Amino acid sequence: MNGILLTIALSALLTLQTNAFMSKLKDMYVTDFHISKCYSNDTEAITVEDVEINIGPSMKVHVSGTLIASRDLESPIMAEVVVKRSTWFGWLKIACIDNVGSCNFEDLCEFGYPPDEGCPPDFKEYNVPCRCPIKKGNYTLPSTMLDFMSESSVLSGKYKGSVVMTHLDERLACYNMYFTLKDKELENRP
Repeated sequence: MNGILLTIALSALLTLQTNAFMSKLKDMYVTDFHISKCYSNDTEAITVEDVEINIGPSMKVHVSGTLIASRDLESPIMAEVVVKRSTWFGWLKIACIDNVGSCNFEDLCEFGYPPDEGCPPDFKEYNVPCRCPIKKGNYTLPSTMLDFMSESSVLSGKYKGSVVMTHLDERLACYNMYFTLKDKELENRP
C-alpha cells in the first residue's frame, strides 16, 4: 500500500476482512459509492473530492480523485479506520488483520515510498507526492492501481466506514463512506 495520503486514506476505507472459507472472488465491482465529510461545516486541513473506486481483474483496486491540502502535512499522520459490513445481525465491525479492516495507524506516512525510491510514473506525471511531507496544494490522481488486495478473498455485500486523520491531536480530516461490493460471476448465475 504505497502512495499519497489520498490513496492511503481511500484504500484504508476500502479494506475488507479476508474470509478463509470463501472461494477466491475474481471479478468484483463497487456500486452505490458515497463519500461525505463527517461534519458538513468543517474546514479541515485535508479535503478529498471526485473520488472513484473500481475493482478490476485479479482484485486490482483502481482509485482516483483529488486531495486538497490547505496546509503542509508532515509525519506523524494518524488514522482511525472503521469498516463495517451489513449482516442479518446488523452492521458488524470488521476486525483489523494485517492492517486490513478496522485499524488504527500511528503514521500513514510510513506507507509512502521510501526516499531512496522514485515515485511511480503516474505520480510524477501529475506532480503528486508519494511520501511525506506533503506540501500545501491540490493534487489530482488519475485512476491508479493498488494491489494490496491481490492475494485476498473478499465478500460481496454492503459496507460502510469512516476514517479520521489527525496530526498531534489536531483533526486533519473525517470522512464517512458507504458502498456495495458485488461479484459479477455470482450475479450472472441462473
